[in-house]
Amino acid sequence: ELLDKKLVLWYDTAGEGQWSCLDDRCAHRFAPLSEGRVVKNATDSGSSCLQCAYHGWEFGGQGGCNRIPQASDDRAKSNKLCAVQSYPTQECTGMIWVWADVSTKPSESQHPRFHISNLLQRFDKIGGTARGFQRDLPYGMEFLGENLADISHLPFSHHSVGTLNRGDGRPVPLEMLSEADKVETAILQNNQGGKLPLYQARVVNASEHDPEIVAALKYNPLVQNQAEPELAICTIGFHDPCHIRYHRNQGIPGSSYEINLFMCPTTEGNSRVFLFTPFEKILPKEGEDNELPKQSTSKERNGIMMQPRANKLFGKAKTAFPPHLGHIISHRIFDGDGIFLNKQGDRMRRAKLTPKSYHTPTSSDILVNAFRRWLDKAAEATREAGEEQAAMAATGTNDEVYKDNRPRADLLDRYDSHTAKCNICQTALQLLKGKRDKLSLVSTALVGATGASIVLLACTSIFLVMARIFVRESASRGVVFRAALSVMLSSALSIAASWVGVKKVANKKKLLDKEIQQFYFEDYVHAEKE
Repeated sequence: ELLDKKLVLWYDTAGEGQWSCLDDRCAHRFAPLSEGRVVKNATDSGSSCLQCAYHGWEFGGQGGCNRIPQASDDRAKSNKLCAVQSYPTQECTGMIWVWADVSTKPSESQHPRFHISNLLQRFDKIGGTARGFQRDLPYGMEFLGENLADISHLPFSHHSVGTLNRGDGRPVPLEMLSEADKVETAILQNNQGGKLPLYQARVVNASEHDPEIVAALKYNPLVQNQAEPELAICTIGFHDPCHIRYHRNQGIPGSSYEINLFMCPTTEGNSRVFLFTPFEKILPKEGEDNELPKQSTSKERNGIMMQPRANKLFGKAKTAFPPHLGHIISHRIFDGDGIFLNKQGDRMRRAKLTPKSYHTPTSSDILVNAFRRWLDKAAEATREAGEEQAAMAATGTNDEVYKDNRPRADLLDRYDSHTAKCNICQTALQLLKGKRDKLSLVSTALVGATGASIVLLACTSIFLVMARIFVRESASRGVVFRAALSVMLSSALSIAASWVGVKKVANKKKLLDKEIQQFYFEDYVHAEKE
């Protein structure tokens, strides 16, 4: 979904290996094309078509109808009414970019690569973006953009994530950069070939005011030992229409890193975020030939997140920090905002408040206010162009969107919003479930062994009683008793060992269940975060 439009993305495996985007609505009787399948083009063996699952109509990448099985000749498919609206696409840094304005075509200067930083481009070349993070969120782009542009909330909303601590809350003075300052910053960050951000701010004295750098200098011994605090920098830039970038250096030359966030307005009150975090220190030096071959088969793609490539950064061997753990940490970050950003919309609706009602007395909100002014202006222009639905999808102005009735498990859902679409997390989840199933088998075997030992112990006890009654000779009775006691002792030891094993397996299963639950839902209560 994009701007309240249902779209279908599909990959041409037989042709030039390109993504195509169409309205998710067959021209025939409007069945969803996303329920269909990709087939070879009957009229052109060098390309593929998207076949509707309802009646088999087939459409090419430009939306034209290539085949109507029910038609006796080709004249019917030539009718313009049989075509489906298509949208230009570009694949860039592991994402599919769609140009949703059907009245215009994107120019070369609007190519998504101009919004991609030098660090992110280098990260992509070695396959790093294949391990990026995406998640569907229960609030719209209007609140997502405000949140991402707001640096001062970090120690409070994300207390206990990493080294962030609400006790370190402090003034976060921001200075908006002039055009000349933005050019100079782009040169320093080696981004002079890209597009300048529409708005960009700098944290004044970052080592003392940027919450993340403050936490690193205070709690991370590695940073403490290497950093020169006076060199620490943090800039936050908004690249219209959908990109916010944090560029930081903790005061260690050659160790800059970025938090690259891309926003997708899906429907009113809902959005999707993409997150990539390239670290300069782990990237090959510029000029080195480390680019990897692009994926080319549909099995290596899922339309949302690329399969991890075998790459020089992570390699094929088991890593010390499995990529799914990075996704779990990202979940914790977005969970910290998930409840109150949705409820913020409800509270504003009830009191009939607008963003112009915000009280923002400090400079820490200057980028938030700038983003909101841009969004309102862009929505106004969109409405004037007759696209009210798209404007509402990006601003959430419908009073029915935010209501205080969605359960917490829905607002903080991880499975449908991420895991189901993420190859990395699906792989990790299935591995954990496999381990749990094996432990269940072991537990069953141990319980069975315990039961068998108990039965044997009971039978031996009965045998002893019977022997006491029927065996008259003392020598024979002694032999019988010693043998029976030996069996009883072995049975007792077996019961004890099996029971200990059952308890250990139960504890391991409990830990595995907790790990598995992380892929589905974890409640986030700020009052319980110590």
